[in-house]
Amino acid sequence: MLTISDTAADQLPQLLNNSPDEAVLRLVPDEQGFSMTLSHVQADDTTYEHSGKTLLVMEPAVNEALADKSLDIRNTEKGAQLTLV
Repeated sequence: MLTISDTAADQLPQLLNNSPDEAVLRLVPDEQGFSMTLSHVQADDTTYEHSGKTLLVMEPAVNEALADKSLDIRNTEKGAQLTLV
């Protein structure tokens, strides 16, 4: 199962600012690996909560593909960014 660092979990709510209350972030496969999109919770999603609110979801196949990964923060020239390690 994907693990999420405390610093990454603290960052996720900021990515949902100005989004509808029911909106969540969804990890999806893309050409570079994975990205996040704005979405809604689906019945078979794996969900991640922080402070009592579901913030991040993914389909079971994505969860399986990321089972040995961690979502963390990486400091870059552009500032702190979420990264899978």
